[in-house]
Amino acid sequence: MLTRLKIRLTLLFTVAMPALVLAQTFSGRVTSAFYAFERSDTINVTSRHARGYQAFQFDYGNENIAFHTFGQFDNDFSTRLAGDGKVRMYNFHLAVKNIAQRAEIKLGRQPVFAGAGIGTIDGAQVKVRAAKWLRVKAFGGGLLPADQR
Repeated sequence: MLTRLKIRLTLLFTVAMPALVLAQTFSGRVTSAFYAFERSDTINVTSRHARGYQAFQFDYGNENIAFHTFGQFDNDFSTRLAGDGKVRMYNFHLAVKNIAQRAEIKLGRQPVFAGAGIGTIDGAQVKVRAAKWLRVKAFGGGLLPADQR
């Protein structure tokens, strides 16, 4: 009798446990592109290029905390170019939402859309819903290094 009770409780706990734990999501994509061309700079001066691009985007988290990435790797396989073989990270930030049901914080490399200006910074961004009719957004940080643009 005691064994059956243990089995039933274990089964009930196993079935009910996923409902008690917050769901985590992981999503991502990888995109590849390759193209080749010949460029004529002047008369009798040409250069051949075979460029490859690998882009990636991964997101992990739940509805309140999430980690976001987006980057790209590119290379010219036929001609050595300055900046070849570098990984460029466009997004690499941690986002925390629903802080006291009013605020959101992002830390890391992130895009910033501020009116007419759009850019990417290494820094922090805070959004606060101060009232039903008032939302405040503040951000600060540094610009990206020249080789990451």
